[in-house]
Amino acid sequence: MLHVILLIFKILGIIFLVAVGLVLLILYAVLFAAVSYRADIRKKENLKVVFFASWLFRVVTVRFFLNSENHWEPEFQMRLLGYPMWKNTEKESRWKRLKQFRTWIKKKFASWRKRKRKTEEGKDNREFRIDESLAQNRKTLTQKPAESSENLAEESGRHQEDGIQSSDHEKTTGSSDYTERQKKRTIFRKVVDTVHSICRKVKQIWKKITGPENVFRKLRNQISGFLEFWNLEEHVRARKKIWSEFQYLWKKSRPKKVRGRIVFGFSDPADTGLCMGAVGMLCAWYPKKLEIIPNFEREILEGELLIRGKVRFYVFVRVLWRVYRDKDIRHMYRHWRE
Repeated sequence: MLHVILLIFKILGIIFLVAVGLVLLILYAVLFAAVSYRADIRKKENLKVVFFASWLFRVVTVRFFLNSENHWEPEFQMRLLGYPMWKNTEKESRWKRLKQFRTWIKKKFASWRKRKRKTEEGKDNREFRIDESLAQNRKTLTQKPAESSENLAEESGRHQEDGIQSSDHEKTTGSSDYTERQKKRTIFRKVVDTVHSICRKVKQIWKKITGPENVFRKLRNQISGFLEFWNLEEHVRARKKIWSEFQYLWKKSRPKKVRGRIVFGFSDPADTGLCMGAVGMLCAWYPKKLEIIPNFEREILEGELLIRGKVRFYVFVRVLWRVYRDKDIRHMYRHWRE
């Protein structure tokens, strides 16, 4: 019985050690295995960009290609152990998808037009039926016996007609005067409302300028608070620490090989001079390998550029851990949030 228990513990220990070894191997591969990359950029008449990256002895590879001759259609490819995991270089499949999408849009548009026609025809039929019913009602009302109409006309008399005409004239004159008065009142009210709104806006702007919530005071207080925040000793030390960590990150991850020749120029010679002053640092980092030639006479961009380098993930983890452990940086972050 004891031998069986020891054998079980032995098997469990072997499994545990194998699992720990696999985890450590994966962590080592993720942190310390370098991701090598290569970029080739060429520009004469057309622009061509080729980017290739690999990790862990090309277990994972990524390829990106861009050419202006192909109407700026990028080609992306990702492989795992040589097997394509993601690929969009098959143009036929893309054209098929586009055709399917176009046919689907045409079908939807045709069905929408049919529905619209049916609704319009239904509305026209309803309106026609309503007009017919109204015409029939009018005919029934007008078709009265002639005798009743003649008797009513004789009973009314000529004297009543004169009185009706005079009353109608008075009503029309009174209604016209009333409508003119209403129009005048509405115009006057609109003018008064616009004047009131303008006065309110002017008062609000004046309160913002002269009141306790003054815009200029707020700006002045914000600027003074920012200057105090910027000039504190702890924050100065934190900024120096961040700058040193950024320099360390750039040294460890910047491209090791850069070769090429670039000719550039803008329409304004001052812009070319400013750009040359900013890009001149690259020539100092990569002497005798990178040539940057400014052209002050015309607007141009031509050349070739080859970039190679390696990146390791442990560098980023190390920088983040140092920044997180620094007390001055944490204090500055809390102060900034407050």
